[in-house]
Amino acid sequence: MGSWLDDRLDDGLDDVPEALAASLRGASNDLEQASADALDGAQALARVRAGAEPLLTADALITYACQRALENESPEAVWTRLLERLGRAPGRAPGREPE
Repeated sequence: MGSWLDDRLDDGLDDVPEALAASLRGASNDLEQASADALDGAQALARVRAGAEPLLTADALITYACQRALENESPEAVWTRLLERLGRAPGRAPGREPE
């Protein structure tokens, strides 16, 4: 994991459930891809209670990706790329209604 996310996690995981903290610490430095992967994992478990943890992980990673984009010269371009990537993640075809 990259130092950008490491710094944020070191400052704010005291009240986070251990499994969620481990998932965040295990994320790749590519927050956009890690977000898409986590969201895909959450979708696979969407109809069972076990899907809550992957969904929280995806939410946190998407939030971190958006925060990091604010440090970019063109955050709008990063956000657009992130949304496009999330929309193309496995299991989510454009225009497809959730099952």
